[in-house]
Amino acid sequence: MNATAIVTGGCGGIGAATASRLAADGFTVYSTDLAGAIEAATEAVLATAHHRLVHDVADEDSWADVVGHVLSIEGRVDVLVNNAGVGNMATAVDEMVAGWHRVIGITQMGVWLGMRAVGPIMVEQRAGSIVNVASIFGSSGGKGDMFAYHAAKGAVLSMTKSAAVLWGPDQVRVNTVQPGFVQTPSLERNADAARVEWMTTNAPLGRVATAAEVANAIAFLAGRESGFITGADLVVDGGWLAR
Repeated sequence: MNATAIVTGGCGGIGAATASRLAADGFTVYSTDLAGAIEAATEAVLATAHHRLVHDVADEDSWADVVGHVLSIEGRVDVLVNNAGVGNMATAVDEMVAGWHRVIGITQMGVWLGMRAVGPIMVEQRAGSIVNVASIFGSSGGKGDMFAYHAAKGAVLSMTKSAAVLWGPDQVRVNTVQPGFVQTPSLERNADAARVEWMTTNAPLGRVATAAEVANAIAFLAGRESGFITGADLVVDGGWLAR
């Protein structure tokens, strides 16, 4: 029986790279994203997973549909990668209530809903690995903007530890990967030259990561090689937080 993985935000840079890496590792991969993202995805992105499912991570009914569909076919869920997330550039002063709710709903609540949806299944299996994609902006102040995103990613770090303690006795592991800056379509759309220079000059390795490098870390935490690791934060930032 093949192990099964669900990857949210699978049409994005890290999500697509993670789906591809897990598929190469032998998982049957169900990649999820919004309908518009799937429709706009390239053939190369669509080819990274075995199955594509329309999914709104901020909606609990959508989670029930996705997990129910996977269970009806596979009978189990071995890995969940909570990768989907959004942000904006607003500061604590500039942020609006609507913007706050959107970022928190997708980037923080979406992670909670995912854990809530698959955790009991993994407990019943007495096996499973959840990898939540956080950010170095959950552990640092960045440039003082992206306020809601910082709040959401900080919450992901603490929620992960709480869930790891809750489900550890049932052999369900929960960890985070904290990427730094990653070469993705989102970065290319949203970061101007000055911001990219700030990203690279503050990283001791002097560059941004590739999506594949982050996917490698996620795959490690998802797989058997990390069998005694839970409640951990794996930082993949080229040394950015070390400064």
